[in-house]
Amino acid sequence: MSDSRISAGKVVGWPPGHKKMLSTDLENILVVNVDGQFYAVSNTCPHAGGWLNYGPLTGFMIECPLHYWPFDVRTGDLINMEGSGLEEQLDTYPVEVENGEVFVLLD
Repeated sequence: MSDSRISAGKVVGWPPGHKKMLSTDLENILVVNVDGQFYAVSNTCPHAGGWLNYGPLTGFMIECPLHYWPFDVRTGDLINMEGSGLEEQLDTYPVEVENGEVFVLLD
């Protein structure tokens, strides 16, 4: 268990497909539930600073609401942009579920 973690809330009442934004002193983090698995990524698109929590989540893909850049929430990778020369990536954070509560590890 990490000393540096932040609660994202209880699993109960957080259905698949839903997302939550957490604020830390350093960054805004987006936590999503994809088919019962939780993932955490930077909430800020590295391209133009769009807040991803306003974009649609489809499966493992979160899309920036500004320019529609798609990112994989499992890896933070920019996807479906073959041949573009772009190598942008979101920061990712480990997530653990303990006693019905979701935690994002900040270490």
